[in-house]
Amino acid sequence: MSKNLSALELFLNRYGHPVSECRADILAVLQQTCPNDAFSLVMWGLGTEFYENKLNGIVPLGGSVLDVGCGAGTWTMAASTIAEEVIAVDIYEPRIAAVTKMAAALQVDNIKAQHGDIFSLQAESNSFDTIICFNTLQFIKDYDAVLQEAYRLLKPGGKFYCSMADWGIIMYYLWESLHGLAPGKIANVIKCLVKSQFSSFSLEPSKPNYYNGVYLRDQNFLREAHHAGFLLVEDATTEGPITEIYPKVFWMMPFFNEYVLKKSEDAPFISRTVRNVENE
Repeated sequence: MSKNLSALELFLNRYGHPVSECRADILAVLQQTCPNDAFSLVMWGLGTEFYENKLNGIVPLGGSVLDVGCGAGTWTMAASTIAEEVIAVDIYEPRIAAVTKMAAALQVDNIKAQHGDIFSLQAESNSFDTIICFNTLQFIKDYDAVLQEAYRLLKPGGKFYCSMADWGIIMYYLWESLHGLAPGKIANVIKCLVKSQFSSFSLEPSKPNYYNGVYLRDQNFLREAHHAGFLLVEDATTEGPITEIYPKVFWMMPFFNEYVLKKSEDAPFISRTVRNVENE
């Protein structure tokens, strides 16, 4: 991996959580498994303590955790310090290889990483105390289906931590372009604006979450979460210093949203009804 600072690293050092250098053992795994994955390098550069602080109060001691869209394992590894077992899934095989090798390099034995998504997991209902879904939902067309599956998989009282980009990411792309870091990103600005403004003219049936690549408006996301059966945890404060990866607002636009959702304590037992993806 190049030692030159990436656009994201420069941005976070200025506006968000500062990025430091990865530990040598972590860097070695990333160089071997994801040599061109600058995003994972930056995420590991935030430091493991950051992720552990965020998960305190969300992951119960000795619990079971599912990390959906685990990337290169930053949240997975943090959860493993609290939980008894962590299952990590991702559709990008090199990142699954990174998680597996990272666990071996750091001598962590309570992580199981596998290629796939939340549906291919085919786990029993009421299996997990916590589900983590960081920076993933905006890439999923029908995130309401993910919410429903997450509800099925969680135990009563279980928590679903999720986060996703918002409109401020458009300003981030513009920031990159203005700083001369990636002039081609200006095309992404135009693309995002067009799809955000004109997706309602699509010939396909209109849904609140129809377009996946642009920003989940709070009212739509929370409505879908409520329909799935979740309650919003209003006071989901973490132990230790409160830190954020990205700025909450960038150039007067919300940049990043995060929520802790909870499955009701008195939720009825959900029978095993695994969705058959192959037949859809």
